[in-house]
Amino acid sequence: IRPHPIYDSYSAADYFTSIAAAVKRLERVQVIIKVRPERAGRALSRSIINSAFSNPTNVVVRSSSLAELLTRVDVVVSGYSTAILEALQCGLPVIILAFSPVEALMVDFHFARYRDAGAVIIAYTAQELADALSELATHPERRNTLRAAAQAFLSRNFCFDGHAYERLASLITELTRNDMMRT
Repeated sequence: IRPHPIYDSYSAADYFTSIAAAVKRLERVQVIIKVRPERAGRALSRSIINSAFSNPTNVVVRSSSLAELLTRVDVVVSGYSTAILEALQCGLPVIILAFSPVEALMVDFHFARYRDAGAVIIAYTAQELADALSELATHPERRNTLRAAAQAFLSRNFCFDGHAYERLASLITELTRNDMMRT
């Protein structure tokens, strides 16, 4: 779970309270929260997290790298962030939070195609988050369906082969040649 820096302390409290309420009814759940490494908001984040979760022993707050944390989780819950793409590339089911109108606009603009392809779940309310977490916690086949849809979507729409720099250099070279021929 990784809150976006656009959250103020009130929306962050709502964000974490909604997550705490959603996981409260699930068994054997540990919540791992990724906090940003900068010190500025870390104390406030921890205070909000501690007040949101009634059982803080099930909550781990880490400033570890996202890559390290993604190896330890079954489901990722995130606000609007590039962490969503990283989680999808790791084959993890993703629930994207879009509680506020601004978040909903940003998430719909950028991730509606993912949702329509069955690659992610978008939760617009705390109840939708609770329902999605419950479904993913109790139905491993649903997690597998999300993983497969995400993999298919990423394969159809992106190329993660480590050679983007070569394609970009080739495009720049070609555009430069074309521009020189026109002048």
